[in-house]
Amino acid sequence: AMLRSYGEVLHADTAGINQPLRFQGQYQDADSGLYYNRHRYYDPGVGRYLSPDPVGLDGGLNQYAYVPDPLSCIDPLGLSCKLTNQQFKNKLKRIKNQTAAGGNRGINGIVSQDDAFKLGGAFIGPNYNKISGYGSDLLISEDGLRQYRGPSPKRGKNPLTSEPWSRTGTQVNFQSRSVPEGPWSSNVHLDTESLP
Repeated sequence: AMLRSYGEVLHADTAGINQPLRFQGQYQDADSGLYYNRHRYYDPGVGRYLSPDPVGLDGGLNQYAYVPDPLSCIDPLGLSCKLTNQQFKNKLKRIKNQTAAGGNRGINGIVSQDDAFKLGGAFIGPNYNKISGYGSDLLISEDGLRQYRGPSPKRGKNPLTSEPWSRTGTQVNFQSRSVPEGPWSSNVHLDTESLP
């Protein structure tokens, strides 16, 4: 079958065979043409659910979304968007390039908290030190030059653009400095799925 990015069937080579399975966890309702996804119906033509997420804001700020980005994420269980291996490598490269540039910078996109933690581990490298008690875990590289700060709430708006600082209200941070124990000279932030 040929599908659009949000799951709408464009063409199916199954003449005479009814195949109601769609995206992971979805089943096409023959009467409505909508996809049933556990607790609610999904319209593949618009890429949105017809009712809000039953878990409320824990599922993210957009309670009608299927996944943040179906073109660049995979969702093997129908529960959470994950980066592909190549996307992971590209995102990590972008994080490293942005921290090398210095200053306070953001990276586009939304990742799962699991992917964010994996990116943090790859960014700081092996044998890191873990410090707890700051609202989220801090992972500091063995040489003390890189730090990953786990998911934390990010509220408010940019006074220059009036845009929210975070699309999901939750961010992780990747920081670097030139000398151990010195100030962090670079801070790269990335939106993640909302905190539970």
